Amino acid sequence: MEISGDCILVLIQCRDREWYGDSEGAEAWARVAAEKCIANGFAVLRVPTENWTDVKRDNPSWFTHRQHVICSIN
Repeated sequence: MEISGDCILVLIQCRDREWYGDSEGAEAWARVAAEKCIANGFAVLRVPTENWTDVKRDNPSWFTHRQHVICSIN
C-alpha cells in the first residue's frame, strides 16, 4: 500500500489470542478486522494488550488496596 497524506490509521487493541487465534486459528477476530481495514485502504496498527487479571497476577505490586478503577482506552 502506498503511503499518502490522507491515510487513516486504525488502532486495534487486542490480546495475542484475538490477533493470532487459538491453536486452530479460530477466534482471531482482530486479525480478520485488520485485513478488512487494509483491503479498504486503511493503515492498521495493532496495540497489544493483556487481560488485567493476568497483569495483576504477574505484577501484584502494581496494584494497591487503594486502587478502585482500572481504565483502558477503547
